[in-house]
Amino acid sequence: MPLTRFAYLFRKYYQKTATPEEEAEFTRLADMDEHATELQQLLEDAWSLPDDALTTVDATPVFSETESEAMLQQVLRSDEVVIMKRRRWPVRYVAAAVLVGLLGLGVWWWAHPVEKQPAQVAAKRQPAVEPVVRPGGNKAVLVLGDGSSVTLDSTKNGLLATQGATHVVKVAGGQLAYASGGVDRAHGAGSAAGAATPAVLYNTVRTPRGGQYQVTLPDGSRVWLNAATALRFPTAFTGKDRTVELTGEAYFEIAPLKDQPFRVRVGEMTVDVLGTHFNVMAYDDEESFHTTLLTGAVRVEGDKTARLLRPGEEARMRLDTKDLSVTEADTDQAVAWKNGLFQFEGTALKEVMRQVARWYDVDVHYEGMVERHFSGFIARKAPLADVLHLLERAGKTSFTLEGRTVTVRPK
Repeated sequence: MPLTRFAYLFRKYYQKTATPEEEAEFTRLADMDEHATELQQLLEDAWSLPDDALTTVDATPVFSETESEAMLQQVLRSDEVVIMKRRRWPVRYVAAAVLVGLLGLGVWWWAHPVEKQPAQVAAKRQPAVEPVVRPGGNKAVLVLGDGSSVTLDSTKNGLLATQGATHVVKVAGGQLAYASGGVDRAHGAGSAAGAATPAVLYNTVRTPRGGQYQVTLPDGSRVWLNAATALRFPTAFTGKDRTVELTGEAYFEIAPLKDQPFRVRVGEMTVDVLGTHFNVMAYDDEESFHTTLLTGAVRVEGDKTARLLRPGEEARMRLDTKDLSVTEADTDQAVAWKNGLFQFEGTALKEVMRQVARWYDVDVHYEGMVERHFSGFIARKAPLADVLHLLERAGKTSFTLEGRTVTVRPK
């Protein structure tokens, strides 16, 4: 089947072979509602359909996996904001659609509540008033074993404290590292030979609302903390296991130590680990605690029962009944916050706004019955005013921002 004019221009646009006139024509056509569905299909075809789906000339995708990942990073470094309908697409689809915006088509969004909505709409980003509320960033407080505290976001990089045989070091990029025996494990060195058994003290890293931080634990495990989170851990793991305590949300990459399993205590839930990557969401204002497994294996134990998770599964413990259930997980959605995104999949409005409130450090007030659901992506680096604008366009909901209070009303 011959290519349509729009598909022909699409291919030339992304292969960077279009003339200035063809680029202008493609931009004009892509900005028209009647081409929104075809553009979405072309983006999908670029990866998911047979080799001849996009072009009769070559058999290679428009974007490679590496190029797609690079596009996403470009998006997250840019000033653009995106919300897209998500149909369990891999990250490369997001990057491709966002790239359309980066190359001059404004913000493309395919967003919908659970109720049926009209076909996808392409919208130009409106000039925004200087935002009052900006997104969160690398902010945290370290509480040392002696009770003293260090505000990490205002402290220079370098040695912060020595506790027993452990050095506490702030490194670049909003990270905290623990080095045992005078050796910095965060930089790949081993432990000092013959070092004495260190005195074990407990430290706590707390992120405020509007904060996030990364910690490298004494065993080399890495932990990313989301907003309004606290992680308590020993300055050295000397016992039969490596136990930490968590409130809030964190993503873990655990250093495998066969004879010393890793354990995360979250209220009445415990996650036992050998060596794996997983996310724990345990906010007290949510309906349940979630443990999502990406690689390896974990055992999740609740108040009543215990379950073993396989990669791609998620355990949920309801806070009211303490019941523990296991379902297939959307791992992209579970760790989107770590990758700089809000990601929703049929998510209730109040759950969406709890995430927004924690990241932007705002209060949310509701007037009237507002029962909406959202599916999509939004960059977490976006100013709050832009996020509210996109959510308002996506559903019949009105958002008013006054100071640090967001009022939500039906529209």
